Amino acid sequence: MGAWTSLRGLEPGPGRPAPGVRSALRWESGLVVLIIAIVAVGVSVSPQFLTGANLFNGGLSYGEIAIMTLPMALIVISGEIDLSVA
Repeated sequence: MGAWTSLRGLEPGPGRPAPGVRSALRWESGLVVLIIAIVAVGVSVSPQFLTGANLFNGGLSYGEIAIMTLPMALIVISGEIDLSVA
């Protein structure tokens, strides 16, 4: 038995989607659809949703949180797990 024999189970068959469909059914695709839906609802509800001032204020609101969370995410991913934020 070689290392490539395990790939035989990846062939499309009854009850198993084709490889292109399988990649479209990933959870990241669902997040993209959700973001598009949120933007579409926001634009339909408020004409001020996609203005430069609104995007700027959103960046100001979330900038401080991003400055704290992005380095902490790198620390957790690297395995030096320290969840205390001073």
